[in-house]
Amino acid sequence: MYSWGLFFITIQLIYLYDIIHRKDTKIAWIVFTIASICSTYTHYFSAIASIIIYLVLFAYLLHSNRKELKKWIVSTIVSLVAYLPWLGILLSQVSTVSDHYWIKSIGFETVISYIDFIFSPSVGIIGRILEIFLIALLIALVYLSLKNKKSSDDYVDFSLISMSIIFLTMVAGIVLSFLIRPIFVSRYILPCFGGLWLGVAIACKVL
Repeated sequence: MYSWGLFFITIQLIYLYDIIHRKDTKIAWIVFTIASICSTYTHYFSAIASIIIYLVLFAYLLHSNRKELKKWIVSTIVSLVAYLPWLGILLSQVSTVSDHYWIKSIGFETVISYIDFIFSPSVGIIGRILEIFLIALLIALVYLSLKNKKSSDDYVDFSLISMSIIFLTMVAGIVLSFLIRPIFVSRYILPCFGGLWLGVAIACKVL
């Protein structure tokens, strides 16, 4: 399910790229919507990532391209209606999770482990060095992208959106864990990795 989630979230972001760049937006919206529906049925945190993509896209369209908001509304309604058959199961499972679940409480070390999961390719000193390098690279890319961004630079916008989804999903998981009970582990953000490195690749190309 993580591989399928990775596939659907990445597809959703690829067609978000076309929506932002106003390229064949009718086709882009159709594929974007289908990918989001498939994502929501794959895994709950894949669904949360898709919801976050919708919310970030809404904010972008509200600021930069309000003509596409009607299509956003239609896509959102279609996705919500498509998820209705599973809603009863979701509510039942949420009730079960509220009573008992196997995931341990989230603390500072747990949050650090999420960061390790994203950036550390191996354990030990070499893995830690590579992790620090990748974090520094990401921070530098975000800083340079914002510093050199032109008002109409949609490539930078997409890159930043794509990179942000994994971190926003992680934050959502932590918040939900405090509101309900611990329900989030690091592997749940695996479906967002395609978007992270796609954003990094585009940022490197633009700069």
